[in-house]
Amino acid sequence: MKEKSENRQITVKRLPARTWYWLGMNELRMETASAPVRGEIRISLPEEVLMEDTACLPAASEGTEEAAGEDGLGTLLEEAVVPARIFRVGKGCRAADPLALTFRCAGSGLALHDVRLDLADGSSLTVLEDFLPSESGVKMAGVRTSFRLGRGAVLRLIQIQKAGSGFSFVNELRGSVGAFAKLELIQLFLGGGATAQKTRIDLDGTGASFRADLGYQLRGEEKLDISYVVNHRGKKTECGINAAGVLRDRSEKLFAGTIDFKKGSSGSSGHEKEDVLLIDEQVRNRTIPVILCSEEDVAGSHGATIGRLDENILYYLQSRGMGRESVYEMMAQARLNAVIGRIPDSGIQSEARCLLGSQETVAEGERENG
Repeated sequence: MKEKSENRQITVKRLPARTWYWLGMNELRMETASAPVRGEIRISLPEEVLMEDTACLPAASEGTEEAAGEDGLGTLLEEAVVPARIFRVGKGCRAADPLALTFRCAGSGLALHDVRLDLADGSSLTVLEDFLPSESGVKMAGVRTSFRLGRGAVLRLIQIQKAGSGFSFVNELRGSVGAFAKLELIQLFLGGGATAQKTRIDLDGTGASFRADLGYQLRGEEKLDISYVVNHRGKKTECGINAAGVLRDRSEKLFAGTIDFKKGSSGSSGHEKEDVLLIDEQVRNRTIPVILCSEEDVAGSHGATIGRLDENILYYLQSRGMGRESVYEMMAQARLNAVIGRIPDSGIQSEARCLLGSQETVAEGERENG
């Protein structure tokens, strides 16, 4: 593998429709650590899934657009010659057990992963991707998950980010959804220093659909940059993006969601919604929903609820014996539990709730000592 002796900056994301530059939302640049290596991964492979391990493949997801000027993980993976792990499901095959991928960063510098999912017509698969903190000197990791869904295929993808503080993480998801195929995405961000989430979905076939449920909780000085771009290309395609999060202390979050109705996508619909609870006064929240349209007979909507709890709700619950801090903690957990409840694995649900509970205990202790 090639090694780089000096750090460099990469453009992780760039909005397809630019806004006022002074808002600081148009693009995200991150400094990468030196010496990129292939990260370690633990794999639980269902018997219906075929795994290949090779570097001799073209770039992931043909037809998926890149915004002008982006380099991102693709450039790093190619320069470091990181082999891709490919998982295939045959035509009409429905995997009974989930494909579980546990990412543990190892080595030093920058750990990279390239995961590719190929689902043939009529197949289905559930994938659990668990991103764990480093136990060594790694300060940054990047994971690119790409996919191709054939006609009528169903992919359920659950991603849980639990990286530690002082750690930078780039998570990139991209792929193509064929005719009448369905992508169901659940993402949880429960810790990490600086995290960038870039998602780009092409609804290529007639009747293709995509649903995303995203939950996040940020503490301390953690930063999270989320970018969704959904391209409606086929007729009668559907997408829904639902985000719910909690910001504490001095944390920062940016959510940029773009729904793009391309020419030829008549009869399509898409919506995005975000609900953000601001616990402390020093948090910084930025939300930029975008709908682009080059086609008639489409329906798009977006909305955001951002701020502290309504005083009427606080009064009602306090009048029934709950303290102000307890009300906020209950509401914070409720937002994330709604996302956790959609995970189709009771063990993963319990682990996520346990981690969420431990974070709430730490936050409450810091308030009492503050």
